[in-house]
Amino acid sequence: MLPLALATPAWTALAAAGGAIAGALAGGIADAVVDRRREGRLAKAGARLVAEDLMRTIQHIQLAVKDGRWFRDTTFSRASWDEYRAVLAAELSARQFNAVVLAVEGLDRFARGMYPEQDWEAGQRWMKLPEGVKPHMNEVASVGIRGWDALVELTGQRISEGPQREPI
Repeated sequence: MLPLALATPAWTALAAAGGAIAGALAGGIADAVVDRRREGRLAKAGARLVAEDLMRTIQHIQLAVKDGRWFRDTTFSRASWDEYRAVLAAELSARQFNAVVLAVEGLDRFARGMYPEQDWEAGQRWMKLPEGVKPHMNEVASVGIRGWDALVELTGQRISEGPQREPI
């Protein structure tokens, strides 16, 4: 039971302490909301950038399948992935994140391993695809598309804005 006969300075001190606690709590909640919004915006930006990198490589692979030629400048840029991987891991579901990891790793390995640098002659821009590689390339593109789809769920883009769905 609180003594009602507390002196005015005591009540003032209690009110000040209660106000300080309430202020700290409200400030902490506001900071958490601001941080959460910032992380959400970063994840959305990262998803857009990684999705663009995936789509560019998928389209290069699809063009190679269609034309039967692999162009020397076909690469996968990991810069966006390396920068935003952690924030994407926090925002995406485990299923979505796994699809993106498989897409990034698969496209990166495939683009680097298709024709090693030592196979190219000076000034050569493209090489003919080896026999029997097209089905494998379509599968790699499909894995990339699944990763792209997972990122698009976060960005709010329409799936129809992405790479071609049907194998070439």
